[in-house]
Amino acid sequence: MLARDLFHMIGLHRQGLQKKQEILGRLVDSGAELFAMMAALSYSASSRAPANAVELADLFFRQSRRRINAMHRAIYCNDDVSAYRTARKVLDGEYPWLDDNIVSTWRREE
Repeated sequence: MLARDLFHMIGLHRQGLQKKQEILGRLVDSGAELFAMMAALSYSASSRAPANAVELADLFFRQSRRRINAMHRAIYCNDDVSAYRTARKVLDGEYPWLDDNIVSTWRREE
C-alpha cells in the first residue's frame, strides 16, 4: 500500500511533490510504522524473546495497522490546502486577536 501511494503521489504531483510536505510526512510516517512492525516481528520470533512477546507484538500490530490506515486515508482526504491558506492568513496578520490574546501570554515580561 505504501509503495502504491508513493507512486500515485509522484504521478499526481510530479516535481511539485517536494512542496507537499504534509503528504510526504504521512508517507514517511507510514514507512516508519512498517519498520517498527518488522522490528517487533523479528524480535518476537527470535529465540531470545520471552514466550509472551508474541502477545505484545500482536497488540502492537493491531494498533499500528490502525495508525497506517488513518495515514493512508489522510493522504487522499485531508484539509492541507485549507490549513495552508489559514496559516498564511495568520502569518499575514489577518488574525490580530491571536497576537493580543494567545501569543502575548507566551512573551516574557520585562
